[in-house]
Amino acid sequence: MASITIKDVARLSGYSISTVSRALNDHRDISPETKEKIQKVIKEYGYIPNNSARNLKKKDSNTISIIVKGISNPFFQDMYTMFEHSQQMRNYTLSLTQVAEDESEIFAAIEAEKEKKLCGVIFFGGYFDEKARDYLKRINVPYVLCTAKMDGDADPATYTEVGIDDELESYKVVKYLTELGHKRIAIIGGKKTDRNIGRYRLQGYYKALKDAGITPDESLVFYMDDNYPEHTPENGYAVMNSMLDSGVDFSAVYVISDNTAYGACKAMLDRGLKIPEDYSLASFDGLEMSRYYHPSLTTMKQPCQRMVDEVVKQLLMLMNAEDGEEVQHVHKIFPAKLIIGQSTAPYKPKKKK
Repeated sequence: MASITIKDVARLSGYSISTVSRALNDHRDISPETKEKIQKVIKEYGYIPNNSARNLKKKDSNTISIIVKGISNPFFQDMYTMFEHSQQMRNYTLSLTQVAEDESEIFAAIEAEKEKKLCGVIFFGGYFDEKARDYLKRINVPYVLCTAKMDGDADPATYTEVGIDDELESYKVVKYLTELGHKRIAIIGGKKTDRNIGRYRLQGYYKALKDAGITPDESLVFYMDDNYPEHTPENGYAVMNSMLDSGVDFSAVYVISDNTAYGACKAMLDRGLKIPEDYSLASFDGLEMSRYYHPSLTTMKQPCQRMVDEVVKQLLMLMNAEDGEEVQHVHKIFPAKLIIGQSTAPYKPKKKK
């Protein structure tokens, strides 16, 4: 037989091109039996992998750019550390680019590709609408979205994402508060212009109230202050003071990020209020600090390590694909876990002064 291709190896061995490619790259998810059968075909027909492009990529382009949307969010900082400690990442150089909320993460990736010899990109956070998707096409290396959102009209067969269902997990937090008997539940959401997690977590808040038979009250919906960076203690402190100054009646508050919740708690404590005796407070993310904050926070913990492992797996699969190989884009959504801390308690009517 004349020189054969990876497609020929796949046909002769009875496996898919993707399986053959992973076997050639010694992926751990391919069994020894499968590798042996594929190697038998390779030896029998004299297949020679076209490694020139891949070897060049591994030799001259071993940098993976991690683009973080939101420079002040410690949630992303913790996940970046997990990437640094990943055994599968030990052969790659990680380049971190932090992008402010009003800057484009896609342009940052395009610039990083120009300046560095990239072999892959990971997007932390961000929202990609139709216009952004056009710019994504200018990125010439594989990329994976992690806790980032693609516009609902996007074709799922064109991109890989790893994350959680922010609306569903937010729903669970508020549902827990309603099950404690709270009806006047306020929320500190993202900024009014937030089309990413702020929007989805707010939708979960509304849905949980409606399903509990509670009519949402817009006077209980507060947004992060534009005068402070998003998802920061400073923002939570300022917004909580505004809530308390407004005189609006509530017994519990849901803050959509732990880091913001720290500031909200501090504002209450500075006024001599007690948590959860005066107000219950629940938040989102499950940062390690939330266990040691006093009171410890009731929070929805994101499965960071599982998400990091999946991102690494999917990105390496995309990076190691043969030229012309049809890749399958994955959409892996993990469940989060509600951690019950000391900051929430069953509803008790306030004593009249």
